[in-house]
Amino acid sequence: MRALHRMLGALLLGAFVVSPGPAGADDPPAAPAAPETIAQDWKKGIKLKNSAHAKERGAYWEAKVKPADKDIFWLGMIWDKAREHEKAIACFEAYMKIEGGADTNRESSLAKILDNQALLKNWEKAIAAGQEVLKLYPASKNAPGTWSDLGRVYRRKGDLEKAAGAFREATVLLRGTALFDLVDLHMTAGEIDKAKAAMNEHRSVFQKEALKVNFDMLEAFLGRIGQPAPSLEAGIEVGSGEAVKAYGPKPTFLYHAHVGAQLFKLRMANWQGLRSAWEENVNCVALLTLKKYDAIAQKEDLTITPEQEQEKIMKVLGEEGRGTPALLVPQSVFDALPMRWPGQMILVDAEGKLRWMRMNDENNDGYDWICAQEALTKLTGG
Repeated sequence: MRALHRMLGALLLGAFVVSPGPAGADDPPAAPAAPETIAQDWKKGIKLKNSAHAKERGAYWEAKVKPADKDIFWLGMIWDKAREHEKAIACFEAYMKIEGGADTNRESSLAKILDNQALLKNWEKAIAAGQEVLKLYPASKNAPGTWSDLGRVYRRKGDLEKAAGAFREATVLLRGTALFDLVDLHMTAGEIDKAKAAMNEHRSVFQKEALKVNFDMLEAFLGRIGQPAPSLEAGIEVGSGEAVKAYGPKPTFLYHAHVGAQLFKLRMANWQGLRSAWEENVNCVALLTLKKYDAIAQKEDLTITPEQEQEKIMKVLGEEGRGTPALLVPQSVFDALPMRWPGQMILVDAEGKLRWMRMNDENNDGYDWICAQEALTKLTGG
């Protein structure tokens, strides 16, 4: 009898036990499967996340990958993402010594060595890596970018003639930004005729509409160099600092600080660095204009009033603008400069005349800001 009771009890208990079935809404989420290889980890996770995550994963894989393993390439990519420049270089150099390494990875390794050596300001080593990749892969689709990168390294090294030559090579290979760098060299040196000649020589590079917009804007600015900059008198102060509205008696440096721009905080941090170095001798002013944009919601709003948009701009600048002097000006001022892209920089001399412009692309190496420092130094006597 007791055996029968035990059997019935087991059956009744079993009736209330839920058997495993399809995952429901109340089930805890399954833990993601750990990547089986370093390549999978890079492609599916590390590549898409931030540098801090890359640093963690680099520490994990560092003990598992040996210098003679082909996976050392992926460890190099991880350290590059983590901004561990010396570790990245060591990995890529190790990969170049491996027999049978994939050509695409070998080319990428040399390009990454160039990048990381430049970030360490090891100019000669960066140049050597660039020359090697062009020697081994002269017909590569990446060759225009390599020439452009070499030009920037030569410029930072102070070899302006070789920089110009590299930018020309890249431009011939249809690298549009390289022409802007070449023109920038001439503008900074005050060689406006040479800048215009370079634009005319390579006009055919800019047939695509996306590139032509930039070409037309730069050409328009070159035509206005030496002419009076548009008045800022109609500007409304929206920043934390006091913004000048009249040019002189010292130069004025204008910066397009659109609050909806990608990496706005980083842009403001870089802008603050330049301001702190130059404000004593140069009036530094951020410019904004109404764009039917909600600065707090970070999206276009066609129903927003000018008063509402101004209020939101002031709030965002107060929180993230790093104390920048800023003016909200009419679109006509932007058109007259001309100023279109967030991060764009324009130098006006002490007499209120246009002198220099750069269309900022916010590279991680800070190259645009280096160009700005050089222009300020050479064109203001600072």
